[in-house]
Amino acid sequence: SIFGGMSRFLLLQGEAQWLWTETTNRFGAAIDGKVVKWTSADSSIVDITPDGVLVGRTAGVATVWARSDTAVTPLAVTVEPRRIVRVTVSPSSATLQAGSQTTLWGTAYDQKGNSVYGAALTWVSENPAIASVSTTGVVRGVASGTTTVWAKIEGVHGAATITVPAPPPPPPPST
Repeated sequence: SIFGGMSRFLLLQGEAQWLWTETTNRFGAAIDGKVVKWTSADSSIVDITPDGVLVGRTAGVATVWARSDTAVTPLAVTVEPRRIVRVTVSPSSATLQAGSQTTLWGTAYDQKGNSVYGAALTWVSENPAIASVSTTGVVRGVASGTTTVWAKIEGVHGAATITVPAPPPPPPPST
């Protein structure tokens, strides 16, 4: 046995996962030093590197084969499209004076809870007259009030509350 009884594996499109393998004899005892050679029945769906890293290419199901001496073990790999299911914005709130700025950071997560590097978030201010936001998440206070800034992707969004306090009253006239 090579996969320890595992016969199915779920991978997301674009995801890479290292397969841990252990070659065992027919009694289940580990055999050290055995070289495992990998092949994919359809590398357009799932590819595998010589050291056992699976890479999901496109949605579908393909078999990956591990070979060591005379042992040949199949593993059915299902590759699913990666979907964004959650977006967080950090910090979740900020207070800015009019004319000052801060940067918000957005993180998108897939259905496995992995952060999605390079996710193209769209930034939107609910009320740009209070606080504007750039395409990179830089928020600038404009006028007093409270608004929400959204980071959006694929219909999923995260938010931060932005407060711009009223300017202080002018000093009393000197006499």
